[in-house]
Amino acid sequence: MKSIFAAYVFLISAFSVSAQQSYFNTPSSEQTSAGKFFIQEQLNINSSAYTSNLTCVWGLKRNFEIGANLYGITWDPAAKKIVQQHDPNAGALFPSLLINGQKFFHWNKKWVTTLGGQAGLDLDKTIAWHGQMWYLFSNTRFKNEKLTATGGLFLGNHQLFGKGYLLDFGPEGIPLGFQFGFEYKSPVKNFSLIFDRISGTNQMGVSVLGFAYRIQNNYIISLGFQHPNIGSYNSPGMVIEFTRSID
Repeated sequence: MKSIFAAYVFLISAFSVSAQQSYFNTPSSEQTSAGKFFIQEQLNINSSAYTSNLTCVWGLKRNFEIGANLYGITWDPAAKKIVQQHDPNAGALFPSLLINGQKFFHWNKKWVTTLGGQAGLDLDKTIAWHGQMWYLFSNTRFKNEKLTATGGLFLGNHQLFGKGYLLDFGPEGIPLGFQFGFEYKSPVKNFSLIFDRISGTNQMGVSVLGFAYRIQNNYIISLGFQHPNIGSYNSPGMVIEFTRSID
């Protein structure tokens, strides 16, 4: 596991971000400028698993961006091996390769609305298709000199989100949930307070409170505590996020 962690740190530090692509789990609706490449690595750590999620995004013209996600690379510390889950009836599928895209609608300097999503397939040894994995969302963001706040609704399926409600209440079959987050720039130089939440009792239904530290203008490290939503079977844990972009 140490070698995997070191490899990711090396990969990210090799690239030459002015903002977070996500707070921790909720998209921040920060736009990747045309011609810029964005990369963000997230490590979720709890008592039963260490999970890596890697996001890459390329900024396009006309307020579009596209990219890919290598999602759910999971290390089991008890078994001392990388584990996989390919049964749609057992929960969320992983590891997975997803494509992502987002369109931005700028109303003024402080307000923007985004439409975005992810879709793809899980990566088992036979590269079989175990059902469509998808996640669609619309967020609205407010931003001033101190505060960035984002919130909106999302649609998703159990192959990506796992079993349970997407809302904080039933019925279970509704594929609709909500998400929100904020980043507040603290008086301490280069530090920001970050919070986000994805609704529901599903496997992504958590709240995260933490902070971000801007090491350089284009290099951010974030650390947060992940708390499961009421009614979910998720484990509490830590989230570490590395953010970098190049022109």
